[in-house]
Amino acid sequence: PYNLVGYSFGGLVAYEMVRQLNEKHQATVRSLILIDPPIPTEQTPFISEQVDHNQFDSLKNLEFIYKYLMKDNSFNDSIDSFNNSSLSEQEKVDILKQKVLAEIQQRFHLNKQNGFASLANHPDLMAKKVVDVIKAHTIALQHYTFESAISSHEIMLDNQTIMFTLKQNNSRTPNETKHKVWRTLLPNLRIEQIDGTHATLLETPIVNVIVNRLKEINVI
Repeated sequence: PYNLVGYSFGGLVAYEMVRQLNEKHQATVRSLILIDPPIPTEQTPFISEQVDHNQFDSLKNLEFIYKYLMKDNSFNDSIDSFNNSSLSEQEKVDILKQKVLAEIQQRFHLNKQNGFASLANHPDLMAKKVVDVIKAHTIALQHYTFESAISSHEIMLDNQTIMFTLKQNNSRTPNETKHKVWRTLLPNLRIEQIDGTHATLLETPIVNVIVNRLKEINVI
């Protein structure tokens, strides 16, 4: 039996894997663990697959990337005043790029793999790679469609499904909305609220809280 876990955007991926494993292969999925996933109905800026990297670096999408990284509505007020400043658009883009790059450098630690030097000493390349991943996630999310609750009922009926969300939720989607949407997809979903931020859920000591809780309820 499979035990699948998905963090953030990976939660949507894990859900779809469970659905397709069951529907197309009649595979047994013992448990599905979602860690602060988005909801499929969240609105994202429309990004065409044909948009090149330079076009994607527009002020609007840099703002989205920064909020994607921060998962915090407090950025809205500061960006409003920022947009109303007397700076030129190019100056705004340059400043916001630096903010995004600083956050990427703090949040993402890329290790040496396959003989290549670590990207830690190449911040521009590292930022581009992370931006490319976020762009791919954004495009995938805006085109994603999920099965109705009726067809998903049978899939998850006998499975253990659990979702961890934040007690102090600063994201664009209130907990009530997130819980309602996911329970529509997964009627037997168990919801656990924990302390921390979206960025620290997979770091100690918070990840230990998640693991210990899963052990307590015999999911792992």
